[in-house]
Amino acid sequence: MSARLVLEAGARQDLLEIAQTIALGNPAAAQRVKDEIVGRIGRLVDFPELGPLSRDEVLRNILHGARMYRHLLEEAQDD
Repeated sequence: MSARLVLEAGARQDLLEIAQTIALGNPAAAQRVKDEIVGRIGRLVDFPELGPLSRDEVLRNILHGARMYRHLLEEAQDD
C-alpha cells in the first residue's frame, strides 16, 4: 500500500497563516518554520502510524516544537 499526504483546506490555511505571521518579522525564519512543519508531517508518507493515539483513539498526535498536529489515518481507496 502506498501512502500519500493530503492536507485539508483548514490545515493549509493554518500553515499559510503561521508563515505569514512569522514573515512579518523574519521572512527567512518563516520559510524555515514552514519547511520544518511540512517535513515533519511529510514523514507520515513513510510512517503513517507515527505519533501516539489521542484519547479518542481515532487521531494521532505529532509534536513539532510547542505545537501539536493531529492526523487521521485513512485507508486508500483503489481507483
